[in-house]
Amino acid sequence: IADGLSDRKRERGLRAGMVGMLGMAVTVHTASQKTSLREGGHEVGVLLAAQEDQVVMRGIAADARHERHAVVPFFTRLVPDACQQAFPPDVYREIVEQIYGACGLEREIRRPERLTLDDLPEHTSLNVSVLEGARFARIRAVTYGRDFLGEILHVTGDLHRHHVNVIRLEMPLSDPLTAHFGHATEELGFSFASVFPAMQPGDLLCVQSLDRIEVDPASIHIASDHGARIMAEVLASRDRVLSSTTARTLEGARVALDGAI
Repeated sequence: IADGLSDRKRERGLRAGMVGMLGMAVTVHTASQKTSLREGGHEVGVLLAAQEDQVVMRGIAADARHERHAVVPFFTRLVPDACQQAFPPDVYREIVEQIYGACGLEREIRRPERLTLDDLPEHTSLNVSVLEGARFARIRAVTYGRDFLGEILHVTGDLHRHHVNVIRLEMPLSDPLTAHFGHATEELGFSFASVFPAMQPGDLLCVQSLDRIEVDPASIHIASDHGARIMAEVLASRDRVLSSTTARTLEGARVALDGAI
């Protein structure tokens, strides 16, 4: 049944003219990851604490602790995609290149021109969606403004105060401003999570903010060497956030932004 569903999924995606498919695999065991790899998928990130703690897998990973677990997003390319430009922050540049290469996506990795804040609009435009039951929120940057860092800090703080424990911030990789603002978000408590390729608004850089959640790397099971390299970058980014004395402060983010300019 599972094999039949996998074949049908690919056929329907091709008929719909999709460039690729993005799916999520659990990490309490590697069975679903191995299935994604057999289908031609490749890991594009590790989303810490993305699986709700209400989910219990009976008969599978019975010894898994009852807590939020990481999820691994997989991208399966269906047809060749046109070459595009991408502007990742320098701190994530190498892992973003590896993800694109593994997925067979042709991307020109660029560095942006110097940022002049006065050239930006005054206000930032964000799309925010909240799943209260899952204690999860997604923030997507639509337009960068001069108040971007302050707006992200305000929205994130408000969500965490309302017990939204996991927040994902998505930024367009086709926008040169993502290279400037992306690293500064580490000083707002966000760490590297994933690249979501070929989405409707284009490729997205995804960073994550966790509140009052402990992450046990030993409980995250990864099926491939490529996935393990991504996980190492995810954990290294989170360690930088946790070790920073200025994390979750606007002052720290502004210093980091100035350093990226």
